[in-house]
Amino acid sequence: MKNHKFVTDLGVAAYLLMHQFKVIGKRGNAIYFECGDSEKEQFEDLVLDYMPPSEFYLFDACLVALKKINSFSASKDKYDHVLSLFDMGQAAYVLMKEYGNHSSGVKCLGKNHDRGIVFVVPKDKEEEFKTTAFEYLGSPFHTFDSCLMSLKKIGEYSPR
Repeated sequence: MKNHKFVTDLGVAAYLLMHQFKVIGKRGNAIYFECGDSEKEQFEDLVLDYMPPSEFYLFDACLVALKKINSFSASKDKYDHVLSLFDMGQAAYVLMKEYGNHSSGVKCLGKNHDRGIVFVVPKDKEEEFKTTAFEYLGSPFHTFDSCLMSLKKIGEYSPR
């Protein structure tokens, strides 16, 4: 028998969607999923798996932080090497990977006038920075980000 279950956190919903749970409706913040009797335990396990210290939770937190970040207004001449990323998901991925690596010297400075996310990157870390940025494209975080964006775009619909 198919049941309806819902979550009210967009990150949790995206995590469920990327694990093949079928979205069947949305009302306000509630996103409804179809869930068979045999899938209830997996559904609940995935909800718990998403919570901290999950990397997907951290990635989502980085996305939210980047949306709130101020414009970068300092002179670029003050910094040795500045790089910009224009994809918010890619920038969040780099930020997440740098989160526990304070010794790398990579810092997020803000948004530039082109809405890119500006990072100061030590010259000796430039290749590593670029490699990490491109790893995002083939990572499950890219899939998660796509699920987040898809869920934001769906209209209201209440399942019966």
